[in-house]
Amino acid sequence: AAPNAERERFYPMDDGIFQLILGCLVDDDCGEEEGVRGTCEHHRCVCREPYYGIRCDHAVEETCTKLELDPLSSDPFSGNREYSSKYEMLSHPKRLLDGSETEYPILVNHKPVYLSDLNFNGEGDVMFFSGNRWVLFPLP
Repeated sequence: AAPNAERERFYPMDDGIFQLILGCLVDDDCGEEEGVRGTCEHHRCVCREPYYGIRCDHAVEETCTKLELDPLSSDPFSGNREYSSKYEMLSHPKRLLDGSETEYPILVNHKPVYLSDLNFNGEGDVMFFSGNRWVLFPLP
């Protein structure tokens, strides 16, 4: 049986159990406009440039390229060393279909990866999305 008009993510199976579909069902699920941001292929959105994300819901030009921790927060990261408070998005140059070139984010689990500057000891941090939460990982 197919889901209702609101495209619920649960399909009823023959044995009375429901299957959860985390991806897409139709092109409308891949962005706001049917087929404009991406297409649905085998329950997975294939995003058109410049969009990315699980549902093609992020545009490259709208992505934060720099992150800075709030200086008023008290020790947001704890550990055996001091962590950076400023991060920049990792990116690579990519030629778009119109011939122009843009910096395209390097993605892990459909989210950008951020890197800090190295400190005087040569230590830095990388921040990425694990699929469940953001992870801060020290670099030697």
